[in-house]
Amino acid sequence: MFFNFRAIDKLIKKNEPVFFDLGANCGFFSLRTLDFFPKAKIHAFEPQVKVNNKFKENIRANNLQNNISLHQFAIADRNSISTFYENRSPISASLSKEKVSRRTIRKKYPVEVISLNWFVEEFSVPSPDILKIDVEGSELDVLKGSTDFLNEISILLIEVHPPICTADQIVDFLHSFAFERNKRLERSQKEDQDLVFVNRRLLNSASN
Repeated sequence: MFFNFRAIDKLIKKNEPVFFDLGANCGFFSLRTLDFFPKAKIHAFEPQVKVNNKFKENIRANNLQNNISLHQFAIADRNSISTFYENRSPISASLSKEKVSRRTIRKKYPVEVISLNWFVEEFSVPSPDILKIDVEGSELDVLKGSTDFLNEISILLIEVHPPICTADQIVDFLHSFAFERNKRLERSQKEDQDLVFVNRRLLNSASN
């Protein structure tokens, strides 16, 4: 996932913004976030054991325990125990068997799945200012499980994985919420894959 962090930085005025990093892998996005928002509070979610452990090492090595809380959950629309699938690429692992089976499935195992609605309420966590979603096909399920606080988020960063989930499906779902797609904040791309949505409240305040 690649986004225009410099432009996003200008929109988020908080000194200590809250980020949710879904599909955190080894932590590249979280670490990149701290380059622009050094006082950010990040909740990162990564269900893969090996890469989760690698991310923990990165947190310790960079002394970021006060900035990043790492959780070994997969995220969807409800709490459950579901099967997680891996192929030879750790960045392609997913709850979606269809997504992973584009290459040979090498491993499958049960993981704990939660909704963000439950997570925010259960742990009394502030709603994120920025929600980054890179969950290899489960993008719509994540949004459906975040509706309790979705309109409180300032910016959504979403990587979609057609045909399992498309940009049009995300746009249609967010139509009834407070978001507008902002292509200026997206990377140059031939296909709609890395999407940015900005809360209209934030846009209105920035223009005043």
